[in-house]
Amino acid sequence: MEGNHEAIVSAETFDLVQEQMAARKPGNNRYSGVHVFSGMVYCGDCGSRYGSKVWHANDKYRKIIWQCNRKYAGTICRSPHLTDPQIEDIVMRAMSRLSDERDAIIRTAVMLRDTIYDTSALCAEQECVERELADATDQLTQAVLRNANVALDQAEHQQEMTALSARYQELQDRNTALKVAIIDKDNRRKRTDSFIRELRSLPQHAEKFDPVAFRILVERITVYDDKRAVVRFNDGTEIEA
Repeated sequence: MEGNHEAIVSAETFDLVQEQMAARKPGNNRYSGVHVFSGMVYCGDCGSRYGSKVWHANDKYRKIIWQCNRKYAGTICRSPHLTDPQIEDIVMRAMSRLSDERDAIIRTAVMLRDTIYDTSALCAEQECVERELADATDQLTQAVLRNANVALDQAEHQQEMTALSARYQELQDRNTALKVAIIDKDNRRKRTDSFIRELRSLPQHAEKFDPVAFRILVERITVYDDKRAVVRFNDGTEIEA
């Protein structure tokens, strides 16, 4: 039952993980979101995502592996296939190094959150634009009413309406763009907050793979044909593992 005891995972973190694991349309370069690694592993050879495949589906040697979705689609990518334990090991090694450098990484993440992702200037501008938009709406309304009640030169009226409508549309477009930018920065700030919290709680040397920490901290894993793997974290940090 909600509210009866302290949550193991915060509501914000839960929502973030659910958002990241939401189902997506199937295809060579898309993922279903069913598995924790879905859509997270990329081929360093062609750039496509890795997908899960079943080997020996009907016998005792049945095995699930991950390989480039375009490995045999026209060109043969040289990137290797991986098993779940191999991917988990890559993540664990990268997270161990991330933990070693956590103080510097957290400082950078806090700076990003408090400066780059700050929305105060955008919100202030949006308030001004919305006031101007209200004035523009009022001017359009007044122009229509004058034309309805007073005999005006229609050419001049049309010219006025064209100018007022253009101004209104310009303000409307700017207001929409500001709303999108504010939402984007808000979302990035929330993700950064979750990243910081998770990194602060990350054990120095974790003993087992944590799928929740993985989804919050990791943006993607890129696997190369020489068996190198680079883990990119959500703050932009890249670690070879």
